[in-house]
This record gives sequence, C-alpha cells and structure tokens, in this order.
Amino acid sequence: MRRKFDFALGLGFSLLALVSGCAQTSNGSVCSQAAAKINSCGGNAQVPASCDGDSLSAAQQVLGLECDDLNTQQGKSDGFWCLPVVSWLGKCATPLSDVAKMPALTDVCNGSTDSLCAALTASVYSTARDLVSARVKSEDRTTLVADPVVRYYLRERVVSLFAYNVGQSSGLAVDDILKNQYPAYDPSVFSMAHAGLTPTAAISSACTKPTEALFLFPGVIRNSDRQEFARPGEQMEALNKALPCLRTVRVESGSFVEPSKNAAQAKKQIDALDAELGPIPLHFLGYSQGSTNALTTLATYPELAARVASVITMNSAAHGSEVGDTMLKVIDLSSKLDCSNLPAFAQGACKKFAGTALPTQDNVLSAMATAFGMTLDQLKTFTEAEDDVQPATNFSQFFFQHLDGISSLTTPTAAAFWASSGLSLPQHTLYMSFRSAIVDDKVSDPNSDLPASNELFYDILTGVDSKVPYNDMQVRLVNQSLNASVADREVMLPVAVGNHWLWELTPAAVPNSLMATTMFSHAHRDEMFMAFYQTLAETGILFGNPQPQPLTTPDLGEVADLGSDLGGANLDGGVHPDLSGNADLSPVTTPVVNTPSSTYGASSGGCDFGGAPISGSAILLAIALTAIISRRRRV
Repeated sequence: MRRKFDFALGLGFSLLALVSGCAQTSNGSVCSQAAAKINSCGGNAQVPASCDGDSLSAAQQVLGLECDDLNTQQGKSDGFWCLPVVSWLGKCATPLSDVAKMPALTDVCNGSTDSLCAALTASVYSTARDLVSARVKSEDRTTLVADPVVRYYLRERVVSLFAYNVGQSSGLAVDDILKNQYPAYDPSVFSMAHAGLTPTAAISSACTKPTEALFLFPGVIRNSDRQEFARPGEQMEALNKALPCLRTVRVESGSFVEPSKNAAQAKKQIDALDAELGPIPLHFLGYSQGSTNALTTLATYPELAARVASVITMNSAAHGSEVGDTMLKVIDLSSKLDCSNLPAFAQGACKKFAGTALPTQDNVLSAMATAFGMTLDQLKTFTEAEDDVQPATNFSQFFFQHLDGISSLTTPTAAAFWASSGLSLPQHTLYMSFRSAIVDDKVSDPNSDLPASNELFYDILTGVDSKVPYNDMQVRLVNQSLNASVADREVMLPVAVGNHWLWELTPAAVPNSLMATTMFSHAHRDEMFMAFYQTLAETGILFGNPQPQPLTTPDLGEVADLGSDLGGANLDGGVHPDLSGNADLSPVTTPVVNTPSSTYGASSGGCDFGGAPISGSAILLAIALTAIISRRRRV
C-alpha cells in the first residue's frame, strides 16, 4: 500500500512538473527562485537543503502561479501546502477553526453542578438568564465577572441574540446565519442560538432622563464628516430607539492622535455629561485604536474607571499592529527606504507592492493612507478639524505631524502600555472583545472580504506568522483580544468573518473606490451591535449598576501565572502575541527580487509549454490531484 501511495504521489508531482514546463539551469536555482517568488508575494519560504524529487516538482509548479493564487487562504490549512514535501514553502497554516477555538460548557463548568451550570447543561436558557440576572443584582461585580460560567453565558447570549436579530431582519434560518457569519465553527456548537430564546421586552424605557451612558471611541482615522456611528440609520440611532434610557455619546478624538490626548477628550465630554445628568454609570465601546483610547481613559482617570460597568472592543488595536510597526519604519528610513531595510515580515509585501521599481517613502505612505481610508482631497478636512495641527499638503507631511499617533499603533508601544498601565485597569468591569478575520482573501473574487485598497496591509500581516496568518487587513486576529491583566474577566466572542471596516463602518463612511459598497452586505453590523447591549440590558449589567464600584487591581501572582509574554495557548485555543516588547523589528538584509508589476497585486512569471503560457488553474488542477491522492492514502 505504501508503494502505491509513493508512486501515486510521485505521479502527482510529475504532472506538476510537466504542466509547469519550465526549463531551469539547475535544481538548486529552481528552489531558490521558488522561495524568492513566495517571499516576493509576502510569504516566508526557506530554501530546502536538497532540491530534488518532490521538492523540485513543488518549486517548479510555484513558479507557474501568480501571487493571487499563492496567497489565497484556500488550501493553506488543510490542503496541498501542508503536505510534508512542500512544507519548506512556508504556506501551511494552522486551521482557523483551531485558532478560533473557544472553551466549551464542559470546560468552564469542569464538573460543577451549581444551578447555572445545570441550567446551561439542560439547555434551559431562560432559567440561566434569570440566574445570571439575579447574580448581577446581588453579587460583588468583581467576583461575578471573574466567573467563567457567567462569561460563557454572556458569550453565547450575544451570539443567540445576533442570530435572532438577523433572522428577524432577513428571514434567514439560524444555521445559514451561523455558517455565513461564523465559518470557523460548526453551527451546532451554538446551541443557545438554536433555542430561539427571544429578547426580553423593552428594558428601562420609562425614564424622564437617561440613567446610564455609552461612550463610543472611533478608530485612528476619523471620517471626514466626523459622524461615525451617528448618521441616520446608524448604530447610535438604533440604540437610542431601543434603549431610550441610555445616552450615547461619540468621543471626539483626533486622527492619528496619541491615546493620552484622546483620553483627555473623553474625560472632558464625560465631565460635561456629569454637569447635565450627574455621575451616572458609564459604558465604553472602542473600535480599532478607539479600544486603546478607551483603556487609556480607564487607566488615566481612576475616578471614571470606578463608574465603568462594561467595555466592548471591536477589532481592537490595543495590542498594536505590525502595520504600525512598518509605517513607523518607513517614516524613519525616509530617503533610504528599501524593502530589505524593513522588518522581515514586511519585506515580501513591500517587494510585491514595488514590483520592478524602488519604493519611495511618498508612494508607500500614500498607499498606507489609502488603506486607512484617507484620500488626498480629505487631508485639508482632517487637519482643519484639529486645532493643533497645521494643514498638510501631502501624506508624508501629515504622518510626520502625527508620529505619536502612529507610534500608538505599534506593538512595542502597546506592550509598554500593558506593562505600565495594564494592572491599573478596573477589575469590576466586564470586558468583551469582538474579533473578525478575512476568510476569502482573493481580491478578484466578488465574495472576497479583502478590498484591493488594503492588500498591502493584509500582506504585511500575513507575513508575520505563516502558521497563524489570519487578520482583518489591519490587525492580526491574535492581537484583537485583550487578555493580559483582564484575561479572567474578558468575554472573548467567537471569530466572525469580515475585514476591519465591515462590522463598524457603513457605506457612507467608506468611499466605493476604497471598498465596494456591495461588500458591506457580507456582515450584519447593526444586528451585532444591538446584540451586545440587549445582552447587557437583559442581565442588568446595563441599567442595574450600583455607584460607584470600588477599584481593585489584579493579584500579582495570578497575573504572573498568565505569563508575561502571553505567547502560549489561552482559553480561546489560539496563540497570543509577545507582549514583552522584544518583538523582532530589526531589518534582515536580503537581495531585492524584482518582479515586473504594473499595479499592486499583479505579478509576472509563469512558464511556457510549447510556446503557450500555462494558466494557474491548470496547475491547481494538478495540485488538486496530488491532494486527492494523499487524502485517499490517509483514509
């Protein structure tokens, strides 16, 4: 049987070699060229010690593929790229289902037979809801949010209310909703969502004035009209209608402004609200860098932190992003910019972007500005809205004026925040993190969640870790949860499908030239937003808060047990970032590989067979044959 498999596998790779039809001068050269091709497309290949047999055949077929085919997630985690003979190409990723794995009910109950575990195990979810609500009213909040069973209930309730809301608005079946929005999971794991437990009736709707307040922290780059969340039909209007006793306020932060200044702005607006309504309970929601701004507000103003009952983060940048690391390096290099001088993880993306030309600071920063959602026409609007910044005439000038804001997006600066301020974050507060990742990353695919404007950022992030490449095009998935000093009071929501803009912004906020308006239909943004606050209101975490909560800090021994670098597996089953500040950002000198390219994402290459170019689809057919043969052997 083994001989038959070896023969079949060899036949498969022989077909690959035949289809590629490349005439190479030496085997070693073929593998070197293949590794260079992978790396120029944002990969992390290592030339094998021996380039012959299957390794040679794999290298030959790589040379016939375009970057778009090489970089698509399809098959990275369970197909051709994970066969042992091609592992040197560095394209085999841990399946998203493994990275996104969450604790099951049996994990959090761990044999307990208390009433909440019993109700959840028996799928009596209305009883579980009542039990959690009763505990919110009677129990010390610090103890309550540290209970993993309570956090499990809240996680599942958000998903179930989301599915209910989408079903009401679209008529879709629960399984279809869960498959589309949470493709990393079998829909059956969300048993509460299948139970059809409807949301409670209107909560705390009878009030003469708002009794609690929600402050929303926008992302690092403000929309030109500065109306995030507040346009007609957007999230603030929906919340005000559903929860009239909740005052919603957007924090008027600046574009690429350091978090301490944004925190001061939040404090100013909270003080103004206090003058109107008194010191009512508070809730924070932060999107992207807004998550860092929200956490910085908590750490800087303990008198406010004592009043904050919940913090929800969406696509958080609170652990930084390697996009920020790369941008800061591009600015630092100035006229000396060369792909080989960038951090190793960004070199492949840089080469793919530059093609045959040498990258310049202006064109790289312009591409980065576009990926953040900025256009040159908007620069004047951005800078005029911020009193302390002089109008910029180009992106390089704008970014030089905002170095502190850019630095706040980097992973070392984020690590420094957690090391210096993480322990001062309130422990009575419930933290909830929404996370998403792009699953279909082929830009040419109409079902893709990756807009061409962000392909550069996406490639930078996938280059950080080929084993766990998943990201939302601006922040890696493993960086979107908070962990650290709030790990034992964080509700980590399941990983949804989608990019960095999809779940928070609207077509009115993102020009069609930067992301197709049709892409917004891939996610049910408003239904998710409502599910957050329906869940909190049902349980009394919203509209059931004593004032104020005593501030406590985490036990230092417990924090030490979490691991100072959080580099291992956590309760979500994933791998988490190195927070030690020792991340390797040093440039690695490698020869620049120039591949002809007229636009970003385009790549030349391929081989002729009898004078005719071989298409990527023909080679992928041979790949599929090889993968099928290997699967039959495993079965």
